[in-house]
Amino acid sequence: MVVKTTYIFLKKYMTNIEQKSNYLTYTTIAKISFVIFLFFAIFGTTLPFQPRVEEIDEISTSNFVNQILFTLLFLISILLLIPKRNEFFLLIKKEKFLSLFLTWCFVSISWSNFSFVSFKRWFTLFTTVLVFFCFLLYVKSNTEIIKYFKIILYSYLTISIISVFIIPGATDPLFNTWRGLTPHKNHLGQMSLLSIIFCFIALKSSNSFKEKLVNYSMLFFSIILLIGSTSTTSVLSFLIFISICILLIFDFIFKPLGVGNSFSIIFILSCLLIFIVLLLRAPELIELIPNAFGKDMTFTGRVKLWEYMLREVNKHLLLGTGYQGFWVNNFANTDLMILYEEFVWLPLQSHNGYIDILNEVGMVGIIIFFLMIVYYIINLIKLQSPNRWYFFIIIILLINFQESNLFRPGIFAGTIFLFSYLNLYAQLLQQDDVCK
Repeated sequence: MVVKTTYIFLKKYMTNIEQKSNYLTYTTIAKISFVIFLFFAIFGTTLPFQPRVEEIDEISTSNFVNQILFTLLFLISILLLIPKRNEFFLLIKKEKFLSLFLTWCFVSISWSNFSFVSFKRWFTLFTTVLVFFCFLLYVKSNTEIIKYFKIILYSYLTISIISVFIIPGATDPLFNTWRGLTPHKNHLGQMSLLSIIFCFIALKSSNSFKEKLVNYSMLFFSIILLIGSTSTTSVLSFLIFISICILLIFDFIFKPLGVGNSFSIIFILSCLLIFIVLLLRAPELIELIPNAFGKDMTFTGRVKLWEYMLREVNKHLLLGTGYQGFWVNNFANTDLMILYEEFVWLPLQSHNGYIDILNEVGMVGIIIFFLMIVYYIINLIKLQSPNRWYFFIIIILLINFQESNLFRPGIFAGTIFLFSYLNLYAQLLQQDDVCK
């Protein structure tokens, strides 16, 4: 009897040890795959300091490194999700609309004129989401999440700030301004702005003097790179970010009086009212805003491109062209070739992410997207613990009015948007577990 009892105890003990060992192995693999993904998401999969594309046939629609990388990450993610399948389905059930949007994008591939290209780009987006699902299901500490971002992003900032001073190729050949490791000054502006937001998040979670010193140093580097890029969109978004921070400070000050949120709402509504009145009564004053940044009301030709693209949208308003089915560099793509006859600077996007979403996945897709944002806001209010990743959501939604970032593979702003979105629902899942 004693022998049997001892055997059962040892068997259960060894089983627990084996399960813990397997879990630690899975967690390690999830961390490694995430860090590898994050490295290529930030640094890119193409060589930096390349000359500007001036001919249509120089625009590539395939990338061998991407194909290998995302195939491996997809297979690893599927294996990692098997032990976490119950939590995985709970997380999908909780967030709903991103999964629905991805499903609609996949369905839309069936009517894309370039279905294979559309599928490859969708597969990249889908794998990105899977990597985030795996990482957030295995790593639940916000401090640890920030640590991995620091490793890659701070390395990127350090190399970028050095390169703009010593490498001629780090200057944008078209505008003679900084572009760093990115192909264009606007991309550097975006990366700098997103780095500023991350430094803000990291500072709020740092405890030691050494951590704060590093975070402040990287914040300084990010601001210098933002200024050097002279990206109007990013600079204006940065000013809006500062305004939001000031509003949060006022919210905190007036909170004891019970009018914190009311102050923010009244201030925002007042700004909108002033803008509408000026737009109707004194539009010449509105023009002073872009003029202050050396721009005009056409936003460097973007308005003309938007008008052109809205005419394209009307051709397939309900369903769209299919996910990523329009901006395909192929001489068989007559719609794009006709566009390039008028826009000789060879745009690769409409420079308005909402027009691109509408053009590619139609009214159905953009309605799902807007529901996704509304549902995110509702759930953000429900969250009991702090989550400052929502700053990325706000800023990227603003940038998306002039730069197409969302759901476009290879764009870091869109990537961090997806991570920030899923991060909220991962926290809500943990919150539900605690309440049970």
